[in-house]
Amino acid sequence: MNLQSIFDKRLLNKIILCILPVLLISVILIIYAKSIDYKVIGGDDEKFTLLLNPQYTSKGIVKRIFSSNVFPDTAGSYYRPILTLSFYFDNKISGNNLSLPASHTINILLHIVSVLLFFRFLCRYYFDIYKSFIASLVFAVSPVISETVVWLPGRNDSILFIFILFSFMFFINCNENEKNKETHLTFHLMLYFMALLTKESAVVFPLLCFCYMVIKQYPEKLKFCLYWFVLTLVYLIIRNQITDLHYTWHYILNLKNLVINLNMVFDYFSSVFFISEIHTFTSVKILTFVKGILMIALLLFFAIRTSNRKICIFFFFWAIMFLLPNFFVERAHFQGNRMYVPMAGLIICAVMVVESIIKTRLQKYIFTTILVFFVSVSIVKTNHRIVNFQDAISFWHYEKTNNYTIWSAQQYAFALSNNGYYAEAMKEFEDLIYDRKIATKDIVLNYSLVCRLSGDIDKADRLLNDFNINSNAN
Repeated sequence: MNLQSIFDKRLLNKIILCILPVLLISVILIIYAKSIDYKVIGGDDEKFTLLLNPQYTSKGIVKRIFSSNVFPDTAGSYYRPILTLSFYFDNKISGNNLSLPASHTINILLHIVSVLLFFRFLCRYYFDIYKSFIASLVFAVSPVISETVVWLPGRNDSILFIFILFSFMFFINCNENEKNKETHLTFHLMLYFMALLTKESAVVFPLLCFCYMVIKQYPEKLKFCLYWFVLTLVYLIIRNQITDLHYTWHYILNLKNLVINLNMVFDYFSSVFFISEIHTFTSVKILTFVKGILMIALLLFFAIRTSNRKICIFFFFWAIMFLLPNFFVERAHFQGNRMYVPMAGLIICAVMVVESIIKTRLQKYIFTTILVFFVSVSIVKTNHRIVNFQDAISFWHYEKTNNYTIWSAQQYAFALSNNGYYAEAMKEFEDLIYDRKIATKDIVLNYSLVCRLSGDIDKADRLLNDFNINSNAN
């Protein structure tokens, strides 16, 4: 091979390396650009935007963000100042005003940064540019993690992903390159601490790094463990001073929902690979267990047979470890955003498995066909799913219709009444109270309020009398 052909090949690789990120960005924008005009669906997104917006212009708000629960000046068990700070910046970018389009745009940009960072990470350490592109494309279009982009508080996991992946890259560089070793160490530790201030699940990151040190036979394990211990201890002390630990331990020691929390793993694994049954509110199903166990078994079976099996298995457990903190908290639902960081590990593991299996040209053709089908279905599913996040009525109607729970039916009725659809809301409340015999105080009071707003005062009063509820009850 002459110098000219070598030069031409390098030039071609540089051009491709510039084109592929542009393609990733284009695909993300095509899918998610419509979400810029979406509203809130109620819950945490409403708190961070509509309810907290007046506080973002108050004096000393940044100090209160770092010295309060995730929602400033309230009690709770979540200390996530980076998340709250991101909504504060949304307010500043919008000229001290509430701008949902600006917030949704930030979510899309965070997803773009995450995907490009993932692409860069894979190119640098594990795969060629084509395999890295395929892995990043699957990550970019997955319907399982679409909630991270279209649900405003879902950005917590994309921010966490950016901090964790950057920290991991500096960690690898620190151990594999003597040049700028101290700088890489400083950034690794700083980004780890930022990840802790973003979400509690970052606490498992040092354990993963330690395992990676063992696999790669890096030296200075004790030094790194000391640094991680100190930073984690500082974080826990700060968190202890700010959050309600009684509330935290109450849920950590409550094991009654263990079966549901275990189902979370099978639900996520099933959803990632079969792209089916993707709901925010899920129930325990035998089929979900079977599909989830099947994928876990297949991944582990082939992972231990890859030439790079230690790294392959490491990234499998990357997914498990980042899901692990969810086992210790009561979960009513499994938002897809919680799968954002774990999914990166699953994708790397899956690519390594496929890489070891595919040998012949025929196998490559078959795999390419399956891949094109998988990505196409993912894009269609993602488009279908994110539309349901455009407002509260759309979201709760979808959840109620496709995966009925009392909670989703109740929230759908609330959404209808809050948006002035009183006749439709009354039907939903009647179904809950009379047909399903769910007559909680909250439901009855809201049904009575809807009756008043629709002009039927007598029915509202009669309803309160029938259920012996004081009209002045909160």
